[in-house]
Amino acid sequence: MAGAFLIVILLTGITGQLWPAAWGSDKRMVALGDSLTYGYGDRLGNGYVDSLEERLNEKYEKTFTIKNYGIRGQETDGVLKQLAHWNIQQEVKKADTVILFIGTNDLINIETPHG
Repeated sequence: MAGAFLIVILLTGITGQLWPAAWGSDKRMVALGDSLTYGYGDRLGNGYVDSLEERLNEKYEKTFTIKNYGIRGQETDGVLKQLAHWNIQQEVKKADTVILFIGTNDLINIETPHG
């Protein structure tokens, strides 16, 4: 099992800046992760990805498109396998920002020693 930890990473491609106000044109983003990325827990079933896309598009005068590749039940090793797929690699290469939120299921599924 890969390490049991929670990772939240924002990686930027072109400008190296995290804040959208510094970006000049429309932006492509990719979200990878577990069920929280997928949309579980949101009363509308959209999760933080759709909310983020909506808020960015409301706030800034450019278009933000976020492709959501979250998978319910995904663990850290699953993201590594997912990143081995050609289509995911291509989306990540084209993205200005990659959001990785993983580790919740790793923590839930940790086997603790008894005794």
